[in-house]
Parts: sequence; C-alpha cells; structure tokens
Amino acid sequence: MVVLFDVDGVLVSAGHFGAWLESTYSLTNEDTGHFFRGPFKACSSGHADLLDVITPFLHDWGIEMSPEDVIAHWFRLDSEVMPAGVRLFEEVAGLGLTTGIATTQEKYRKQYLMENIGVIQRCDFHFISCDLGHVKPEPEYYQRISAQLDQQEVLFFDDIAANVRAAREAGWTAHHYQGETSLADFGIKI
Repeated sequence: MVVLFDVDGVLVSAGHFGAWLESTYSLTNEDTGHFFRGPFKACSSGHADLLDVITPFLHDWGIEMSPEDVIAHWFRLDSEVMPAGVRLFEEVAGLGLTTGIATTQEKYRKQYLMENIGVIQRCDFHFISCDLGHVKPEPEYYQRISAQLDQQEVLFFDDIAANVRAAREAGWTAHHYQGETSLADFGIKI
C-alpha cells in the first residue's frame, strides 16, 4: 500500500497569496480568476511557464514587483506547514508505510516545496501535476500515478471533494481531509 497526501490544504496551508492580493491591491477572486482558472492551469500541467504567463497579469493588476519577486513572495506566504496534516503523515510514516504526495503544482512551486518543506522531502514518491501533464481531478492524473505505482493499492487524502471522488473512480481508497490528525479519525485500522 502507498499512502498519498495532497499538499495544499493537507500538509501545507494555502490561500494566503490570494488574501495578500486582496488586502494589498484590492484584487478579488473575480479579478484574479481569469489567471488562476486559465493560464495558470497550463502551468500546473507543465504546458506553460509561470514566469511567462503571469507577467501581463501583474501589469493589468497594477503590481509593480518583478514576476520573480511576486512568485517568491507567493510561495513564502503559502508554505506554512499544517500541524494536523503532518501528525497524520507522521503516524503513517511511523507504521512503516510508503508515503508520497499527489498534488497539483507548477514547476517553480514544485521546486520550492521540494527544497523547503521537510515533510515533503521525506516522502518516498512525489507525484506532481507539472510532471504528469494533467491536473486533479482529471482521470488521466490518477491513471498515470497508478501506472507508475504498478497498480499498487493507494490510500489518498485530499481536502477537495472533487479530487476525492475522482480518486475513488480511479480505484483508490480516498478520504476527504478536513483537519483530521490520525487514521482512527477516518476509521482506518492498519
């Protein structure tokens, strides 16, 4: 069995960058949605480069920082380790189970997470959308991971219900993570 964890919302907090955009530049989710639902998705699937696609948006949003500085600030804001998720990870690792991450990330954030987040560095597997060419909840995302794991049994935790449903459809045992700190919280006995 391989136990996979989503990153944002399970092991690492997210959303602080959006709050910063709103508090500093008065940009709402509606203002930034075209970027995050459009070109950013291509970055997350490895089909575009974040530095290239964010530049015109920064101009439109009135942000005078360089793209590199904005991205560095973004990644620092959204890199706080979530103690509850880490406790769940530690329990799984302590049982000697194989661990990994299954996450939607573009290549620069992937690099940042791999270099700066200890719990991620400790994982046996790193399944990241920019390497797989697909993002969650696309069926191909889960299929590619299953193929790389040679169809091993997968236990998966994600904080987004649509991702959990897609993982179940792919044949994984998947749980909707909402701050639980132990396998027992999910009724799992290993």
